Amino acid sequence: MVTGLQVPQPADSPLLRDARFAALYLQERGQQTQTLSDSKDVQAIFVLLRSKVEPAAALEFTVDVLNRYLKTSLRLPEALDAARPLSTYGIDSLAVVEFRNWLRNELDVELSMLEIINAPSLVSICQTGFAVYRCSYKDDSQWQRMLSLIETQVRESLRCEQWLDLLPCHRLTILDDVKFNGATSHEIRDHFQAWVDGELATALKNPVKNPSQQSDKSLFTPSLASRYNFRLFVDDIRLESMDKMTFPVVKNLSRLYGSREAGDRNYKVQPEYEDGETDEGDEQVGWMYNGSA
Repeated sequence: MVTGLQVPQPADSPLLRDARFAALYLQERGQQTQTLSDSKDVQAIFVLLRSKVEPAAALEFTVDVLNRYLKTSLRLPEALDAARPLSTYGIDSLAVVEFRNWLRNELDVELSMLEIINAPSLVSICQTGFAVYRCSYKDDSQWQRMLSLIETQVRESLRCEQWLDLLPCHRLTILDDVKFNGATSHEIRDHFQAWVDGELATALKNPVKNPSQQSDKSLFTPSLASRYNFRLFVDDIRLESMDKMTFPVVKNLSRLYGSREAGDRNYKVQPEYEDGETDEGDEQVGWMYNGSA
């Protein structure tokens, strides 16, 4: 493409302060050395993830490597605050594409542009894992066994898929508060929606207020990661399944799908069913059973 811009640009060119024109200058030897150092750091990430190092240490190092990449890419005078969303640093679509491609090529990680832009923080890009609501306080030992079972299943699933490298980035968000004791799926959905809104409020440049009240109530919001569209729900029946079922189960609730207005929640549940107004097996109630083992 012909642009009419001089390549390389002179050292005092104002274009060099804009990451979008980074290709218009030639790297000095020191910068080439930095690139080589970054490559070594990427290799070190894989070494750490395959080692027995504490997950927190591996996560901290990974965040640091990504931070240094973005600091260079965005021409920032100092490192990013890893707890702040990338959008606060004025990252544009071109920089997002470059970052996405770098993650794909260097770390074999696939993220969409919207997942990067909407990430609540740099740390969150390096983490995954569902929110788990505790809605039963009858047996603390069963609750602890359930959490252990979920963590074990995560590990085994990653092992079977040969993705154990991702394990240090996995973190369940546990919502353990007695106020959720006996809560219905609708009440948990309300709280989860508010939690998601709070997490994303600072990340979205044009946040949508109360997404669950929008007209488009698709099964999930493709621009958000699964941890912001679905959550696990553990109540009395789910804990009882620890002892009474070969394969214990949890509820997996959709954030948007199955949402009802407050005045439309006092419906009569079909006899012999846990939820729903009909005896149709495919009635959509906004949640489904998932095996926790």
